[in-house]
Amino acid sequence: MEYKDFTNEDFAKDGFFIRWVKGDPESAWFWTSYMREHPEQVAAIEQAKKIVASIAVKQDELSKESFDSMRTQLIMKIRVHKESAKENIAIQKRRTSTKFWLKVAAVFALVAIGSFMMYNFIPLEQLEFVTKQQAPSVLEQRENPKGQKSILLLSDGTKIWLNADSKLTYAKNFTEGVTREVYLQGEAFFEVAHDVMKPFIVHTSELDIRVLGTSFNVKSYNEDKKIETTLLTGQVKITKANESPNNASLILAPNQKAIFQKETKAMDVEQVQAERSSAWRQDKLVFDETTYGEVITQLERWYDVKITFEGEGDLQCKLTASIEKESLEDILNLLVLSHKISYTISGSNIYLKGTLCQ
Repeated sequence: MEYKDFTNEDFAKDGFFIRWVKGDPESAWFWTSYMREHPEQVAAIEQAKKIVASIAVKQDELSKESFDSMRTQLIMKIRVHKESAKENIAIQKRRTSTKFWLKVAAVFALVAIGSFMMYNFIPLEQLEFVTKQQAPSVLEQRENPKGQKSILLLSDGTKIWLNADSKLTYAKNFTEGVTREVYLQGEAFFEVAHDVMKPFIVHTSELDIRVLGTSFNVKSYNEDKKIETTLLTGQVKITKANESPNNASLILAPNQKAIFQKETKAMDVEQVQAERSSAWRQDKLVFDETTYGEVITQLERWYDVKITFEGEGDLQCKLTASIEKESLEDILNLLVLSHKISYTISGSNIYLKGTLCQ
C-alpha cells in the first residue's frame, strides 16, 4: 500500500488505518514507524484520526441487539445510495478540500443522531450518500419472533425460509444495483435465483456469504458463539466482513459446513448431511452431537419458552436425536426417558431438575 500521496480523507477511509485508530496492536507498530519516517504527513494523519474517532461512541451507550439492528439499516441505505451515485456521478480520483469538509460535516451530522453506534467504525467511503440529494431507499424487513417461522419470495425470484427469532433486512429495490444484498440476524435457508451478473450476498455480523445461484443454510444468532454456513447445492464463497472477497475467502462444496468461531475468528469446515441442517423448514428438530446448552437454546426459540436447568451435569454433554412435529411436552418426556431428570411447567417457564449425561 502506497501511503505517501494520501490526504487526511484517504487515511480516514483506509481500513488498515481505521484498525489502528480502533486500537489494533498489530497495526500500531506500522503507523508508529510510518509517522517517524514521514513527518510531513503527521498533520494529515492526526486530522484523519480525529475524523475516524468522531464516529465512535462507547459500547455501553446502547445494547448490542439495538446497535446491530440500527447498523444494519444504516449500512443498507449506504450501499443503495452508493450504487445510485455510481450510476449518475463519475468517481473522481481526488476530492477537493471543500468537498471533503462537506463530507466531514455530514459525518458529524450522523454522529449527532448516531449515539446508537457502539465502539465500532464505518469507513467514510461508506458515508458518501449523505452528501447526495436523493430520497432514502425504502428498506424491507421481515422479523419472526420466537415460536414462529415464515417463507418469503424476493423480487428476483429468490426464496427464503426464515427461522424463529430471526430478522432479514434488504432494500426494496435491491435488484437495481450490481449486487443483491441482504442482512441476516438469526437463521435462514436460501434458494437463490441464478443471476451471473448480480451476485447474491448474505451479510451476517462477522461474515459475508457470496453466491450466484444456490441453496444453503446460514445460522447467525447474535448471542451464539459461532456462525454456521451449510451448503446444499451449488457453491458459496465466505469472507470475513469488510474484507475483499478476493482475499482469504473460503469456498464451500455441497454437504460441507463452515463453522466460524466468533471469539477466536477461526473457521473450520466439516463434511455433513446438509439436509439435516435445514430440516427445521419441515418442522423437524435434528440434534447431531449437539450440546445440551444448544439444545435448550433451540427449544427456547422453537417454542417461545424460557428453560432453566436446575440439576446436575454438564450442559456441554451432547444429544443426538431427530424430532418431527412433536409438542414441547413430548420432547421433554423424551429427555426424561433418556436422562435422570424431571420437569415442571409454569406458564412459559420450564424447569429441569435431575442429572444429565450420567
